[in-house]
Amino acid sequence: MAFSIKIAGAAVAFLLNWFIARHYGAAGAGLVAAAVTTTVMVASFAVLGLDNVLVRAVAIHQRQGSLDRSKAAVKRVFVLVGSLALILALGVLLARNLLSTIVADSHEAGPYFALAAIAVPALAIARIASAALRGLGRVPLSQFIIGPVGASAAIIALALTVFAGGARTAVWATAYQSMGWVLAAGIGGYALVRMLKPVGRSPVPEPMLKSGLLLFAAGMSTYFLEWLAVFTVSAHYGPAGAGIFRISFQIAGLFTLINLAFQSIMGPHFAADLHERNFGRVATLARKSSLAMGASGFPLLFLVMIWPELVLSFFGAEFLVGASTLRILAAGQFLNLLLGPVGLIIIMARHEKLNLAYNLGSNVLAAVLCVLLTPVWGAEGAAIALAATALVRRIAAAIIVRRVIGVRLIGRSARQDASETAASEGSAAC
Repeated sequence: MAFSIKIAGAAVAFLLNWFIARHYGAAGAGLVAAAVTTTVMVASFAVLGLDNVLVRAVAIHQRQGSLDRSKAAVKRVFVLVGSLALILALGVLLARNLLSTIVADSHEAGPYFALAAIAVPALAIARIASAALRGLGRVPLSQFIIGPVGASAAIIALALTVFAGGARTAVWATAYQSMGWVLAAGIGGYALVRMLKPVGRSPVPEPMLKSGLLLFAAGMSTYFLEWLAVFTVSAHYGPAGAGIFRISFQIAGLFTLINLAFQSIMGPHFAADLHERNFGRVATLARKSSLAMGASGFPLLFLVMIWPELVLSFFGAEFLVGASTLRILAAGQFLNLLLGPVGLIIIMARHEKLNLAYNLGSNVLAAVLCVLLTPVWGAEGAAIALAATALVRRIAAAIIVRRVIGVRLIGRSARQDASETAASEGSAAC
């Protein structure tokens, strides 16, 4: 069910991007992409990496039957993230003209970034609500909040406005996307309020900010890289070039959605099993996830590698030049799937410092490649930088999972044998 909802969300998002590209062209799609990318990046600043920490904490508390501790953790994160999101949104609003000048060499994009500022608190709250629900085992609802609900509302509202003769500029698309995130936050907030009904005095939640900040730094380095790629292409080839790159990136992002769908399901299980040192079960779940993700992504890979022009033609003739960019990004993302959920295992095993180290290292390399290759090869250069990063990052994570944590995805490790022996002895004792 959760996987189906995630795929439905990806399909609706794809339809929304298609509609924007067809109706407003590459330049309009580029302006919307700049605003949306900014919203996602700034909202990630507000979340501070606490969404993954919250999933881990709540999943462990649920396995232990401690609902009060889960509620205390959710409430603390919700207040912190909501407050920070409001402050950052104000910053984006005040800097809208500066951001517009960077993107469009004028104040043309100012309204786009003003709407992006409105969406920042909504997206941050929606992400925290989704994380809390994942930890509680309500994965389908969590995926509905962060997936199809916002995009569905945006595409319906935009289509109705266009067919009624309105929405003549792409700023309407940004407005309706912001509205969709506000709706998602409202649904997620309502679910959290019901979950947080007081049942007595709440215990003091465990410290989470340090872990969150480490995860936040790692995640932000990746978001910054994606933002840098879009803005570097825009700086050298204008909003139209950025729009073409962004559409290719979002199509290739369907592989990432497959990965995230499986991670949303497996994350709570990894957290609880690693806490109990059940390495054998973690390895088994990871192997099955890798095979399932590869099988799910192969049809898309085949389509994109053989007929990229056919896929891009749905967005308009001007997007056909992005065929090579799409192939490069898709190949990198598919290899990402095959190497499995190794990054998630590192996070759930509480190795946040190692997670930060390998993410920063690979992203610094990719940022250098992006700055060097984009002026020469255009969008293809930016695509090579992102694809190389994805591969280097995943290989580094696989090495950490095997050497440090002791989970061997191919074969068996001494820790896995020990964990399964301990589990069998415990069962025998019972």
